[in-house]
Amino acid sequence: MVEMLTAGKNRRANAPKVLHRSIDEHIRWLEKRLSGLDDELAELIRNTPLWRERDELLRSVPGVGKVL
Repeated sequence: MVEMLTAGKNRRANAPKVLHRSIDEHIRWLEKRLSGLDDELAELIRNTPLWRERDELLRSVPGVGKVL
């Protein structure tokens, strides 16, 4: 999803102006879907004791955050 979002933004930068509106709509859809997937994944981690424990351990390391 992140790669698709990056590709869409790159595509917009090089696309004719007439296509910008359509590409912008697609970018907004991708951003919304990516946010939803992030929320779903966070919920799964919170609701699974083993994954929650591993998540807490990883986040205890300086520099390690949600994206990693």
